[in-house]
Parts: sequence; structure tokens; C-alpha cells
Amino acid sequence: MRKNMWEDYWTQYERFNGKNISLTEAQMIHQELLKQHEEIAQEIVGSIDRNDYVKLSLLITRRKRVKTALNELLSLYADELSSVQSFRDQISTGLRDCAQMIEEKGEELLLDLGDTLDMLNQSAHTKASKALDYTSKVFSRSNQLHHKAALFVVKQTSTSLTKLADIIKK
Repeated sequence: MRKNMWEDYWTQYERFNGKNISLTEAQMIHQELLKQHEEIAQEIVGSIDRNDYVKLSLLITRRKRVKTALNELLSLYADELSSVQSFRDQISTGLRDCAQMIEEKGEELLLDLGDTLDMLNQSAHTKASKALDYTSKVFSRSNQLHHKAALFVVKQTSTSLTKLADIIKK
């Protein structure tokens, strides 16, 4: 009895609100109407290319009917159709929004990235130049010290050999 009362209440509620089909059926109808709308739009472009104005007027009339049906369906099920968005649709929407944002801000980001890379390149060039200068100075100083050490060794060896020669001579 309780089930019958609930069904009666729900049927009256649907009649009162104009909703007499289930949400899944409404979603299927919505998807089908969107698909038909896209197909009609493509056919309209084709008929314009072929200069077929009779077919164009028929297609425009058909598109108006589909659009009216879509608007009616959305007016009845707007909240339910938007809230029961599938995970795939959410991902698709997110990716589409990201693509639009990248399209709008992409050039600015590329310019900023280019400027940053130029500054990084200049900084790296400056640091490498300083490192080469420092290394060159270190090698130069090392060569000077090596030369002094070699002169000292040669001088000491020469002096020692002279002393040894004098000792041997005596």
C-alpha cells in the first residue's frame, strides 16, 4: 500500500512538473538531440557549399525543431542533466578549459619563458666566463710557481755540482 501511495505521489509530482520520463531516458534523449544538432550543422555547411538552398531551408527548419526540443528538455531537467555529469565528461570539460586557457595565455607564457631562458643563458655565460678567467689565472700562477721552482732546483743543482767539482778537484 505504501509503495502504491509513493508511486501515485511521484506520478502526480511528475505531471505537475511536466516530468514523465526518467532521468536516464532524459540523458539519452539529450545526447541524441545534441548529436542530431551537430549532424544538422554539418549538413548545413555541406548544403551551403553545394548551393542547395532548398535543402538548406529544410535543414534550418529541422535545426529549429531540434533546438526547441533541446531547450524544452533543458528547462525541465537542467539541474539533473548538469549534476549527473559523467567522469569522462568532467575530464573532457577540464581539458577543454585548460586548452582554452593555454590558447589565451600561451603566447605570454612563451614570451616569459623565452625571457627567462635568455637571462639564464646570459647568467650561465657570465659564470662560465668568470670560471675560465679564474682557471686561466690559476694556471698562469701555477706556471709561474713551477718556473720559479724549476729555476731554484736548477740553481741549487748547479751550485751543488760546482761545490762537488771543487771538492773532487782538491
